[in-house]
Amino acid sequence: MKKNIIYALTLLLTGACSDFLEPKSQTEFTPTQADQLNEVLLGVAYPRPDATEINVLLDLLSDDVSGAGVHDGAISTTGFYDRSEVQAAKILYTWQPEYSRLMQAANQPANAHYDVYTPIYKFIVGANAVIDRVGNVGGTVEEKNNVLAQAYTLRGFYYLQLVNIFGEPYTANPDGLGVPLKITSDVEERTMARNTVGEVYEQILSDLKEAERLFKTLPEGKQFRKDFRVNLPTAQHLLARAYLYMGRWAEAVECANALIARPDFSLINLQDLVSAGYTNVPSSRKYYNFITYDNPECYWLWGKSDDLYLFTKNIIARQMGNNERACAYLMQASQDIVDSFEAGDARKLLYMVSDAYSNADINITRYGALGKCGITLESVSSRNCWPTTGSTLFGHAMRQAEAYLIAAEGNAMLNKQGDAAAGQAAITALNALRSKRFLTANYTPLTLADFADADALVEMTRAERRRELCFESLRWFDQRRQGMKRVERRWYTGPGTTESTNIHYETYVLEENDPGFTLPIPHTVIEKNSYLRQAPTVGAERSYTEKI
Repeated sequence: MKKNIIYALTLLLTGACSDFLEPKSQTEFTPTQADQLNEVLLGVAYPRPDATEINVLLDLLSDDVSGAGVHDGAISTTGFYDRSEVQAAKILYTWQPEYSRLMQAANQPANAHYDVYTPIYKFIVGANAVIDRVGNVGGTVEEKNNVLAQAYTLRGFYYLQLVNIFGEPYTANPDGLGVPLKITSDVEERTMARNTVGEVYEQILSDLKEAERLFKTLPEGKQFRKDFRVNLPTAQHLLARAYLYMGRWAEAVECANALIARPDFSLINLQDLVSAGYTNVPSSRKYYNFITYDNPECYWLWGKSDDLYLFTKNIIARQMGNNERACAYLMQASQDIVDSFEAGDARKLLYMVSDAYSNADINITRYGALGKCGITLESVSSRNCWPTTGSTLFGHAMRQAEAYLIAAEGNAMLNKQGDAAAGQAAITALNALRSKRFLTANYTPLTLADFADADALVEMTRAERRRELCFESLRWFDQRRQGMKRVERRWYTGPGTTESTNIHYETYVLEENDPGFTLPIPHTVIEKNSYLRQAPTVGAERSYTEKI
């Protein structure tokens, strides 16, 4: 037995968001026209920059982030490592299978959500309600198609997020446990169980293909507008990403090439930004916000900048001297990603925030894992960089740069399967991106002769993807689909003066094909739904070796 949900939707908007994001009505009402439903969609299905926290876990899980443990032992850290937000970060950073219970027990702050499952499903419910309501409102076919196209795009996006967080990787086990599929707004007597990963992906493809079809029924000028809503290129981008995650290379390439061919987007030239004085290094400290429509690569901006910074912005300590502050971040960019940038790669200057630090024992440069948006300078004298918090800055963007990377990797995989022409297509895509990322004096085009075999070309495309998309909450998904390779890293538990003396740390390992590459659904969700089977990762606390 089913009953329809009530379509009285309350648009409760928090924060000071710009006028172009505000629905015209902020009262409880039942929409009767398509244009009203279009406004409701903003309030119930969009990841807004002032309210959503649906990505706070992902970068901390990935190998792009590491602990930062080398700092002056004279700086007081009394009580720092016992702080609740630091303990919460440690639980995620060390891939603890009981992370949700442990974070709850650690009394982590109210804004440090361990449950990204529930907020995403709330957005899905909102999209479902709008989809089901469209047939009962007035308006033109064009207005209704516009609303439906957005809702299907958003639902496909949310399920792609959910299944890559809580489901097994498609490339490893498409028949494995995915997430429950809820595609109507009806309330069922029976609580829903988990669908397979493959079933979830088929729904994702169905939603995104339908969104693409509906967007194409709109006048060309309405298929993409800089109005902070999803659009035709967003739907096509998500299709390309879904095919990539599934290993359906030819279809991924086809979707990516359609985005590359669009004349209304172009790759930003990082040499121009460096020439204009933008470099995230102590000597200049001039930050460029890449998550904006001023960036000609962006199709869609979404989500909260704090999602990126919640666990990586914590400062262990500072030391004053000569009008400079040496910051010791709890987290930093991992050394292997820092070392992966070639000489003259402007991404190292612009995508990371560096802090030089030296005393009698230490002379190092740290790179903060702070993302590509919302960076501010605390003061000119301190040159201390901080992420902008509590603002309405967006944290994420879907960018044309990823389309080049999808085309490159897809073609490299087709080349590995015997398509010789696809190898050159992969090189062409890589060169198109890299030519806009290097300082002019350092750029040299790649050729097929630079690679010993097809495997080497594939690895290059994946390394480029890691460099380009660092700190955009995508690396964890890539680690999963690219073979779940072994990861070892340290959690620092106390200060020291050099790497070899007085440094206290614990070493944690995520083994190859470890079940920990799939995050368990939070225990609070499982306890409310007896039909949900937990992933096989919940068990004993993840162990470590310790240096004291």
